[in-house]
Amino acid sequence: MDKLTSTNRTVGPAGARQLLLDGAASLFPGYFALVMATGVVSIACHFMGLRPIALALIAVNWIAWPVLWALTILRAVRFRAELVRDLSDHQRAPGFFTIVAGTCVLGTQNVVVIGARDVGTALWWLGLILWFAIMYSFFTAVTVRARKPTLKRGINGAWLIAAVSTQSVVVLRGVIDVGAPPSELIQFQVIAMFLIGCMLYLAIIPLIFYRLTFVPMSHEDFSPPYWINMGAVAITALAGSILLLRGETWPLLGPLIPFLRGFTFFFWAVASWWIPFLFALMTWR
Repeated sequence: MDKLTSTNRTVGPAGARQLLLDGAASLFPGYFALVMATGVVSIACHFMGLRPIALALIAVNWIAWPVLWALTILRAVRFRAELVRDLSDHQRAPGFFTIVAGTCVLGTQNVVVIGARDVGTALWWLGLILWFAIMYSFFTAVTVRARKPTLKRGINGAWLIAAVSTQSVVVLRGVIDVGAPPSELIQFQVIAMFLIGCMLYLAIIPLIFYRLTFVPMSHEDFSPPYWINMGAVAITALAGSILLLRGETWPLLGPLIPFLRGFTFFFWAVASWWIPFLFALMTWR
């Protein structure tokens, strides 16, 4: 009985507090991918007519998103050294971009499924601020790092979340401003971010392709983040498609429509090319 009482005390308030602190200390920056995946499935269910599931997944995301934010803020306050170390870690740091993407996907989910444009707009501004903060912190940290890993150990598909997060900002703004165009400044910002997202994909994917084809790869090396090779270019094609749909109402898009049409088709074709290749690698693994 004494042993049982002792165990209960261990898992009581003090034990729960320690468990919370341990979770915050070791929190993986990429856990906001949970919000991304849940939002995407919710939107898909909405378009398939499965509205109850879509609404239930909104509820799931409104639980997951603040919980992850609470753990992230706790980590920044109590375990700042670990967070800063992660920011320059070539393997873990790209996960920070899921904070941006998760925030914007949550906004898109709310706009598309329940028409909550005010919520979407607030999350868009938050996502935009986070994008600037994380984008330049990450690339500065990994650039000035004194000791850097080899290409084999330093890069994988997770790096492409930089492009995913950028295009998620574009997609959210595109679904917010369906009826009336935003200001020309916001139009310019969104178009520029679409092109920046394209640049990031085109800059990073050659390194990943080189790593896949010229550097020895074990079964363990082919990890799930390599599927982002396809996912990043798929959301780029989606962002381009949404901009094309806004071509008649956004004045700044008009002259760019032929260019956007070709570029979007290019990225759709690239995304389609990746699918059988990744399935082949998954089968090999």
